Amino acid sequence: MKIGPVDGGDRAASLGDENRRRVDVQPKTPRQEEPPDSVEISSSARALSGQTPADQSGEAEEADAPESPDDQNEIELRRTKLDEAEKRIESGYYDRPEVRREIARRIADELMG
Repeated sequence: MKIGPVDGGDRAASLGDENRRRVDVQPKTPRQEEPPDSVEISSSARALSGQTPADQSGEAEEADAPESPDDQNEIELRRTKLDEAEKRIESGYYDRPEVRREIARRIADELMG
């Protein structure tokens, strides 16, 4: 299959068009390199994530103190739940067949929506 010019061939190519095409394909001056992308994270965002500007490891550290009593309650509740889960793991609770079935059912429910 032969594909013709985009303009249908009704228009004759002018000398200006041909020169312009050559310039586009082979520029006389090299393109200037653009600076690489960068990201700046505000100090308030760093504080929320527990990082300081000097922390270059990329791992968030625990914040010094929560800002509200609700935050403190939330943290304490999570710690309590984590402690309970660790005790269950150590006791073999999650190795029981009925517990495994329940865990699998809940995961399947989440995946199925």
